[in-house]
Amino acid sequence: MKQQKFIQNYTPGFITGVMLILLLQTSSIYAQGIKGRVLDEKKEQVVNAAVSVYQDGVQKGFTVTDYDGYYTVKPIVGGLYDVLIFYPGYDSSLQKQVLVNDSMVVISVFLSKKPSKPIPDPYIPHGPYPIGSKIY
Repeated sequence: MKQQKFIQNYTPGFITGVMLILLLQTSSIYAQGIKGRVLDEKKEQVVNAAVSVYQDGVQKGFTVTDYDGYYTVKPIVGGLYDVLIFYPGYDSSLQKQVLVNDSMVVISVFLSKKPSKPIPDPYIPHGPYPIGSKIY
């Protein structure tokens, strides 16, 4: 009898409200993350750039950029993170102490190409060799 009165005191609107609050709290957890776009110095997208998210030196997330240079790393629990973006032949980008709260954090970067170094020709002596000495 007591249990029936307890249930009758809570209307369907109240129960629906409680369920809605729980649902919104759960969805806010999954809304946390880091997203952005990676471009080069010509403002062209960088495809398949590696995006790693670290917290206290431990990797907490990883993805690669898509065909348009966009990426999303989620879900991530709120806190401070370091975001490393790497692509071969380009200078890496490290964003330190990125604060993730209740929403998506946007980090878009421009990567610069590393200066190319000439490949040494193995048939040309490089260095102070005495005249007449063998270099092979």
